[in-house]
Amino acid sequence: MRRNAIVTVAVLIAILALGSQIAIPAYVSSQVEERLTENGGSAHVEVHALPAVRLASGDGDRIEIRGKDLRFDLPPPGGDVFDRLDGFDEVDAQITNVHTGPFRVERFVLERGKGEGTYRMVMQASSTPQELSQYAATRIGGRFGGFMGRFAGGLLPWDDRPVPVTIDAQVRSDDGRATVVSASGDVAGLPVDPIAATLAAAVADRL
Repeated sequence: MRRNAIVTVAVLIAILALGSQIAIPAYVSSQVEERLTENGGSAHVEVHALPAVRLASGDGDRIEIRGKDLRFDLPPPGGDVFDRLDGFDEVDAQITNVHTGPFRVERFVLERGKGEGTYRMVMQASSTPQELSQYAATRIGGRFGGFMGRFAGGLLPWDDRPVPVTIDAQVRSDDGRATVVSASGDVAGLPVDPIAATLAAAVADRL
């Protein structure tokens, strides 16, 4: 009789453990999807952790995000936006057709492999000269002489033709804050580093 009771308890514990291994990742995934689609669009998120209860403390093995037609606000500078991502060993976020600040993003990728200390961010987007000049004035201040030089070369700030924006950057999380380690790209003469940090933070803030 006692042996049967022990077996029954063991079976119940196994069932509860299996149930939590399914339920907790599903719940965490749904929370991330809700944050991503708060302003519209669609998203699919998968999180993996063994045991799944690690997710309760913000740790996990892998998070994979796919989304499209999303809209994000630009976060205030200096926020701890990478906190939720930093707990995962691997990060794979790929989103398309995103609108954030002055940028219309065709493709955005944010990845970090297991054991890697930085995130790689790749983006192809567009904006208009007027939107970029407003962004530079409010976010970058006086550090956009190259941008005004580009205007002098024929790109007028009242011209509404799309300006291509491309960035390939390595971004480090310093206690959750985005710090650009290296970056290359073309943002109509604007400095790439602060824009890369802002855009990485805009996405990470929703995850």
